[in-house]
Amino acid sequence: MLNELAIKLDKAAMNAESVEQLSIDTELSLPDAYQVQKLSIDQRLQRGEQLVGYKMGFTSRAKMVQMGVDDLIWGRLTDTMFIKQNESIDLNDYVHPRAEPEIAFKLKAPLSGIVTPEQALAAVEAIAPAIEIIDSRYRNFKFSLSDVIADNCSSTGFIIGNWHPADTDISKLHMDLLVDGESAASGDSSAILDHPLNSLVEAARCIAESGEELLPGQIILAGAATAAVALEAGQHISVEVEGLGGFGFHTLPERQYENSEEFAAQLDNNDPLKQYRDKFHHPVINGEQVLYFTGNSLGLQPTAARDYVNTELDEWAKWGVEGHFEAKNPWVSYHELLTPQSARLVGANESEVVCMGSLTNNLHLLFVSFYKPTAKRFKIIAEAKMFPSDRYLLETQVRHHGFEPDEAIIEVAPREGEHLIREEDIIDTINQHGDEVALVFLGGVNYFTGQVFDMQTLTKAAHSVGALAGFDLAHGVGNIELQLHDWNVDFAAWCTYKYLNSSPGNTAAIFVHDKHGNNTELNRFGGWWGHNKERRFLMENSFQPMTGAEGWQLSNAPVMGMAVLKSSLDMFDEVGMAKLRSKSLKLTSYLEFIFNDIVGQFDNIELQIITPKNPNQRGCQLSVKLVGTDKSFFKTLTETGVIADFREPDVVRLSPVPLYNSFSDVYRFGQVLKCLLANWQH
Repeated sequence: MLNELAIKLDKAAMNAESVEQLSIDTELSLPDAYQVQKLSIDQRLQRGEQLVGYKMGFTSRAKMVQMGVDDLIWGRLTDTMFIKQNESIDLNDYVHPRAEPEIAFKLKAPLSGIVTPEQALAAVEAIAPAIEIIDSRYRNFKFSLSDVIADNCSSTGFIIGNWHPADTDISKLHMDLLVDGESAASGDSSAILDHPLNSLVEAARCIAESGEELLPGQIILAGAATAAVALEAGQHISVEVEGLGGFGFHTLPERQYENSEEFAAQLDNNDPLKQYRDKFHHPVINGEQVLYFTGNSLGLQPTAARDYVNTELDEWAKWGVEGHFEAKNPWVSYHELLTPQSARLVGANESEVVCMGSLTNNLHLLFVSFYKPTAKRFKIIAEAKMFPSDRYLLETQVRHHGFEPDEAIIEVAPREGEHLIREEDIIDTINQHGDEVALVFLGGVNYFTGQVFDMQTLTKAAHSVGALAGFDLAHGVGNIELQLHDWNVDFAAWCTYKYLNSSPGNTAAIFVHDKHGNNTELNRFGGWWGHNKERRFLMENSFQPMTGAEGWQLSNAPVMGMAVLKSSLDMFDEVGMAKLRSKSLKLTSYLEFIFNDIVGQFDNIELQIITPKNPNQRGCQLSVKLVGTDKSFFKTLTETGVIADFREPDVVRLSPVPLYNSFSDVYRFGQVLKCLLANWQH
């Protein structure tokens, strides 16, 4: 009987369906309930999931009193329940999803039975803030104590923030759970059994009583610090914990779209970022404002850009050369104004980022430091169909070191009949070449298909064979959420004129992880702006590189261009990537819906989206393969007032940018497309 109940709950979880409480028809003791939980989790383990830890419940004294119990409850965590930071979840996969802020422990030693807080802490490797997603499978979210235990204590998913040393003080930290940037629940860590460590002590006892033990590498969720908050579609959920930092995830927008002007207008009216559209100049061609879907190639001009540049022109007129030190924003350190904002955009320490140079120029400078081939370890793993400038970079770099490109550059391509590169193929290629690999270098977002690579996983794969990992993030920065420092990326570079709207060919930027940036002995090409700034104007002969990414600079700041960039970065800082990503998910999804709805009305025309369907694997770009048409389709699209771009041999890229594109833009694009295809058909 217990096994039948376990199967019932397992199927309910898999199908995201609600069921009646077990306790209505079956009298379940607490030991029976835990047995049902174990049997249900066993179903998952038999399908290949792995047990990775445990969660504790009823860690609030008030909750114990409310439920009429005098002990904690606990459930199991499997690897498929883990959700990455900034990932998007589909609420259609849940029944009654809610989120709670928690504290997580990662163990380095086994822990079992009756232990003291000191013994428990000695077994801890690291501590992190966490979010647990709870989701009861019971109808109307009603259940008894035995019901909730049987249902794995409602545990369905968890997200872990950045890990901190085990001796971090977590006794009384303020914790906020935010929905779209607004506080939805708050409390402090002392609400978890007076101290989260007490929950770990109780976990060791409870799990031991079941015949199991806490093992090294496992994660223990200590319990909620606030009430749970119900989740809705299209939200950004985050937690901010005093001293431990913040992180979050997204819920995908509703898929119930309509191809109507009224529906698009409704989405615009509900858009919290709608006012930013008017902060950009929208091109007018032949007397008509165009539909601009090519921010992935060149972003629109911020309306404030002219004022930012005029400020510096006025300072130049006023001070001449003395403006380097006397200007309102002294030019000698102007690039430093851009550093904090740039660091936040890419998830880096300020010491790891600097705005400088141009993209490919910067990559060549970084390769001086990070591509150091030997007779045996000289190969570079890269993606096929990379941006041509990156390919030219690789070819000339390997030739410079005396190798032939065909031998040194290993390109991973999509499988036959596919358009996207499977990440397991990249990892297999890395492992296949092993100690011959010097560098794994990829576009974080592939320019052609818009595919987003799992940079954290691929960096880890590179490091596992002794190689370094670098990324061209021209199509990533300002488009997707990044955590370069925590992902342990070695280096990266990006331009700023696409999603960052800084003007054609403007100043670029680099990231160098602190583990390299703090090594001033690392080989590099020198220039006076990378020299020790305290001695820069002593005009010494010996180069003394600054620590951090600034040590890769060559020349002084191009202030006028950086002023334009500042006008855009100020907006990014004001909005934040979390809110931009939330709108991007919805806007790109709506474009996908409109496109498929229109194209589906024409039987003899096939236009194929080759960008990943999974929103976690794409940014705000859809690449359309012109099947059954030709480049004249793109020309006609342009003539009708839609500005996109074409990439050989047969792909049109459409990029709805959340800062300045609207849902009505997307709807109007659909109407233009419908008219175009109707004429094409005839």
